[in-house]
This record gives sequence, C-alpha cells and structure tokens, in this order.
Amino acid sequence: MKVITTIILCFLITSGTLAQDKFTVVQDSSTITVFGTSNAHDWETTTSSAEGTAILKFENGGLLSVDSLSITFLASSFKSGKKVMDKKTRGALNDKQHPTLQFELISIKSISEDSIYAAGTFTVAGTSVEREVSVKYSASPSGDIKFEGIAPFKMTDFGIDPPTALLGSLKTGDDVDVQFKVLFNVANNL
Repeated sequence: MKVITTIILCFLITSGTLAQDKFTVVQDSSTITVFGTSNAHDWETTTSSAEGTAILKFENGGLLSVDSLSITFLASSFKSGKKVMDKKTRGALNDKQHPTLQFELISIKSISEDSIYAAGTFTVAGTSVEREVSVKYSASPSGDIKFEGIAPFKMTDFGIDPPTALLGSLKTGDDVDVQFKVLFNVANNL
C-alpha cells in the first residue's frame, strides 16, 4: 500500500510540472515580411493573414518540446503599398492555383532557453523546400509564445522566376529574406 501511495504522489507532483498544450496563431499579431532587391531599389511586402496550430510542452515554465507546428498564410494577402508590385507578387506566387503559403515543422534539432533550431517544410507556389532555421522564442506569463526569425531563400528554390517590370528594365533579385513573427496563444489544454 505504501508503494502505491508513493507512485500516486509522484504522478501528481510530476503532472503539475509538465504540461502539453495546443496553441493557435493570433492573426493580428503575426506577420511574414519578404525583403528583396531589384536593380532600382530594395522592396518588401507583408502579410498578417496567418492561421495555424502548435502542440507545445512546458516544464516548470520552460519550453521542453514542440511536438507539432504548422502555419498557413494567404498568398493574395501580401501588401507592399504599391498596386503594381502587389499584382506582380500575386502572379509570381501563382495565387490562383496555390492560394496559401505554408510551413510545417519536421523536427526540432535543439531547444535552448530562448531559441530553437528546427527543420521544416516551406511550401510556396506549390513547391515544397525543406530547410533548417534558427528561431528565437519568448513566452509571456499570460501563456502566449512568440516565434521570430529570418530565413533566406532564392525565389527559384520554389520555381518562381524573379518578376520584372517596365518591359524587363526593372528586375528583382533572386535572393529574398523571409522574416516571420508569429504569436501563438493557448487554445485548450490537452
């Protein structure tokens, strides 16, 4: 009887320190910004149309693991403040056939007290590319967790021809930096 009581007590103590929760994206507080160049000037375009979920485990207030994480953005929602550029972006992303851009976590390589090194699949314009990325994170006392980072890509990695304008005299560079700031809050306890 003493052994059973000890096992139950140990279970109750450890179950209070280890929690697994489902989180959802806070849309108005999550953005992806793409930074690029052209032969005329640097450019950027941003969207905040994020949707997604994550299953995270915390122990004693620290992030222990990320069991799953997926994020989706609408390709047609990128805005630069310039109508012609927005139209070129939608065309380059082929938003009619591929309306979303996605990130799906494959695995976590390492977790420290403020960063994660992870492998994931980025899907843009119908083409998926696996990439490892370093991500900073911060958790708030209210239960929110923010992930931030920058991932370099080439447009041609996704089969995208860098857009041109003005009869080809304006050419964008192939290299882009994708900056993400995604806020999740706890949806429900698992």
